[in-house]
Amino acid sequence: LTCLLASDAETAPYLLDEPMGLHAIFAHARREQAAASEEAAWALATLSANAQHARELANASDGLQLLLYLLGSDSSAVSLQASWALANLALQPIARSRMSMIHSIVPLLDAVRREGEPLLTRQSLRCLGSLLSEADCREALLGTENGLSTLVHLAGGSPSEIVDAAVRALAHACQHPKSAAPA
Repeated sequence: LTCLLASDAETAPYLLDEPMGLHAIFAHARREQAAASEEAAWALATLSANAQHARELANASDGLQLLLYLLGSDSSAVSLQASWALANLALQPIARSRMSMIHSIVPLLDAVRREGEPLLTRQSLRCLGSLLSEADCREALLGTENGLSTLVHLAGGSPSEIVDAAVRALAHACQHPKSAAPA
């Protein structure tokens, strides 16, 4: 019921007014049932679409870590909703800053590299594109194995939505002088 309330634009503010409302969704996401994780991921993605709710989610202790954990789920539906939420959150300066501190680049690159899931790839690239506006994230990308080459490969492929998101991420990655350093 909590996830259902969070997924509705009219009822979400009431849930977030409750001191433990957001943490109830987090607890639901951590349950071992796939359906529970999917419901919670959907609720978090919906909350992240509203700027005020996104700030609350970014400020919540362990909210971003939970979304990164859900991003690595074996369930395509859970991973997709987590990537959608992370992409929305990365538009918020506070979330970008926090994501750069918790080493979010590797889980995002893992999601980008998953085969056969173009929506997951696109949303993860959207998030990376926003995060790479932060110097710490650009340096983290350069410190990963094949991170930059993964973006270059995707920028030369298809479909156009993935190419556009990869090019945007590359543009942000190349803003830093260290991006020209040999790999």
